[in-house]
Amino acid sequence: MSDESVQSSVIGAADRLAQWRQSCQDLVSVGGGTLWDRADASDDVDYENTVEGVNLAAVDSAIGIAAAGAVVANWFTEHADYFSDKGYTGLSGYCAARGARVHEYTAELYYDRYSQRMTPPWLFPANSRTIAEYVYSGGNVFSPTTGINSGTFGPTMVEGFVSAITSPAAVYSLAFDSQFGSPAQHEFLLTLTDAGVGSAYTVGEEAIVSDVAAGDQNIYVDSTGHFVASEVVLITDTGKAEARVITSISGNTYVRVQSPVVTSYAQGTAYLVPAFYNVASCAHASGATDEDAIVFRPKMDRTPGW
Repeated sequence: MSDESVQSSVIGAADRLAQWRQSCQDLVSVGGGTLWDRADASDDVDYENTVEGVNLAAVDSAIGIAAAGAVVANWFTEHADYFSDKGYTGLSGYCAARGARVHEYTAELYYDRYSQRMTPPWLFPANSRTIAEYVYSGGNVFSPTTGINSGTFGPTMVEGFVSAITSPAAVYSLAFDSQFGSPAQHEFLLTLTDAGVGSAYTVGEEAIVSDVAAGDQNIYVDSTGHFVASEVVLITDTGKAEARVITSISGNTYVRVQSPVVTSYAQGTAYLVPAFYNVASCAHASGATDEDAIVFRPKMDRTPGW
C-alpha cells in the first residue's frame, strides 16, 4: 500500500469520526428533554432527590457534545501504535509530516480519549463558526468576532457567505490580519458575480496553473501578491487539502513551500489559498446596496463524510 493510500484511509476514517460526532449532536439538538428534565418530570420527590444532581447534569453535558472518546478509543490506540512504528509522534506527528489536517470534531474525540489536545496547526475549524459579519445599511456595519483561536486551531481558509443580497455585482474591500503580524495585514477585493443568497466565495484563492506532482515544492499561480513568506497556505483539490509553509515567492510566477508536497494536484481543479485567523475589516468598494450582508466563516479543508 502506498503512502497516499494510507493517508486516504487515515484521513477518511478521521472524517468519518467527525461526521459521526456531528450527527450525534444533530440528533440531540432535535430535543425531547434532557435526562435531568425527564427525572424532574417524575413528580416523585424520593426519585428526584436520588438521581438528580451534578452527576446526571454531567451526563447530559457529555451527551450534548457527543463526548464519546471512549467509544472510539481503540481507533486512536491502534493508530498510535502504527504511527509510532513509522516514526511519527501520534496523530499530530503524522499530520505534520503529511501536511494533513483533521476536523475539530475529530480532535474533540481525541481529547475525550486522551484528555490532551492535538497540536493546533493540524486542526481546522468547522464552518459553523462565524469570524465576522458585514452588513451594508446606509453605511458600513462590520461586526468582527475574536476570530479563530490560534491556541486551538491552525489558520483557516476564509469563505464569504452571502446571507442577503440586492446587488449581485458588488465589490468589497477586505483586510485580514497576517498570521504572524508582519506584514500587518493582507488586502483583498472580493467581487461578487451574479451572487444570490447562499453564494459562497473563497477569499484569495488562486488557481494552480501547472500540475503539481508529489515531491514538488514550487506551486505555479498567476498572481502572488497576497501570499507572504513564512505563512501557512492550503493547497486544495477535489476532496483533499495540504497545509504548507511558504519559504519564498517568485512574483506572479510561483510560490515555493518549505516541504515537498506529498500528493499530486491537477491544473484546472487545484487552488492555492491563503489562511487567516480573523477578518480585520470589510467595507464596500462599489455597487453595494442597503441590506447586503456577508458572513465570513471558516472554509473547511474538506467536508467530512461517511
